[in-house]
Amino acid sequence: MRVLKGAVFLLFLLVFAWLSASDDLFGSALQLTGDDKEKDRFGASVAVSGDLVAIGDLLYGTEYIYIFERNSGGIDNWGEIKKISVENASLALSGETLVVGGIIFDRNLGGENNWGEVTTLSETASTFALDGDIITAGTYDGYVYVFERNSGGENKWGLEYTFVTDSEISDYLSGVSLSVDGSRVVAGIPWDDHENGKVYIFVKTDKGWELEKTLTAPNINSTSPFGTSVSLSGNTLAVGSTFTTTSSTAFVFEKELGGSGGWELVEELVAEENETGDYFGTSVAVDGDRLAVGAPGNNDNSGAVYLFERTALGEKSWTEVQRFIPPANVWPPLRFGLSTAMNDGTLLVGAPKNGTSNGRAYLYFSEDREVDDGDKSDDEDQGDDNDIINLPDVSNDTSGCYLLFM
Repeated sequence: MRVLKGAVFLLFLLVFAWLSASDDLFGSALQLTGDDKEKDRFGASVAVSGDLVAIGDLLYGTEYIYIFERNSGGIDNWGEIKKISVENASLALSGETLVVGGIIFDRNLGGENNWGEVTTLSETASTFALDGDIITAGTYDGYVYVFERNSGGENKWGLEYTFVTDSEISDYLSGVSLSVDGSRVVAGIPWDDHENGKVYIFVKTDKGWELEKTLTAPNINSTSPFGTSVSLSGNTLAVGSTFTTTSSTAFVFEKELGGSGGWELVEELVAEENETGDYFGTSVAVDGDRLAVGAPGNNDNSGAVYLFERTALGEKSWTEVQRFIPPANVWPPLRFGLSTAMNDGTLLVGAPKNGTSNGRAYLYFSEDREVDDGDKSDDEDQGDDNDIINLPDVSNDTSGCYLLFM
């Protein structure tokens, strides 16, 4: 009888463990912070490229960029390798090239990990995106610029294209959201076209840069800031439309379904727990078949990030698979998800907050993330300085813009 009871108990434990096993695509969070200065907004802007991440910190008039690298200070440790004082913490990172506030930095210019200044872009702008040899920059009044590396000379970044929206721009324009992938640039102007917003897609052809497509909000609303955020990955484009008075939406477009030059709407995404004031779509990040959408207003500004995965090409093919939230009992609220970036299975979430304690950022890694361990730090014996924390995630539950916040 005791043997039977023991077997039943063991079976119970196995079933419980099976039911409790997480199906999350991304594991526990790794927390990054700045210099612990009071009232900072570390995480206001974020970028990730391979084993490098860049994080912007707004400190009441003084702004900094922190650069972290995997395996710096120990195996799988993300150690700080550079801190740069800047005037504008809007940033973009691709490979070992960083653009911050219009200044371009190269990792090893002037010495290893020196991140020396290469040049300054010829046009003043407020937002930036970078991929390989292409930088795009946007202004508060709707100008979009495209620069190319080695245009006009070696290591120069020459201006190749300028676009000015022909629609009326509101006085309270929140700026231009940008994304670039390969030879294609996307610019979201959320208060264009009498406040409804537009998204412009540009492509480089044999004749140079030209406007490929103009997208408007699928559901016209007088207060619909379509284009609050944009993210392009191959033939997939995500567009955030962050409402202030109603539920917000993230739209997914695919190029190949629309034929030559066409972009077709395939999905309107709304989080399962999306409510008015969540600001769902404030940030979006596409990485292949995965899409992360930030909702920094969720749960009284505590914030959340929702992960969607594409199951097939075509309409209604994106499914919510995971929800990320910050640690419990954190005060003031973090505004987790105000900024997001995702690259090759690494998700970076900014939580800059708006209170008296410090902002922070969180790294998540997918289970299928490919890691190159060919080069290890010489300081592996220093151990791991990062904080690994198990944030409460909600995934596969069977029971059921920037200026807006800063």
